[in-house]
Amino acid sequence: MQGEKQGHGKYSFAGGEVYEGEYQRGLNHGRGKLTHATGDSYDGEWADGKKHGIGTYTYASGDVDVGCYEADADVGQGVRWSADRATAWEMQAGQPGREIPLDEAAEIAKRIGLPVPP
Repeated sequence: MQGEKQGHGKYSFAGGEVYEGEYQRGLNHGRGKLTHATGDSYDGEWADGKKHGIGTYTYASGDVDVGCYEADADVGQGVRWSADRATAWEMQAGQPGREIPLDEAAEIAKRIGLPVPP
């Protein structure tokens, strides 16, 4: 997508990744979803081709992280839910910490500005 104008589109990469969303100057920028060939995906905010802002990272296993990103790095507080959504862990800068009650996990997600994953 390098050199393309800004807008919205879908792009499939040779390695099997697919990006659908907004882009600017040929880079993921704005809202979009990147699905990896492994089945993992990130749906959220982007800036200059990197995860930047709030987003949801879904693992092929079904586990889901809700959190904040800056220049592709996990930052601050977030939440990870198990695939069956029966267990949640508080995340700090992308690292799982203590197991937390589901209502506390929902409150953290709400503060971040994202819904609890279905």
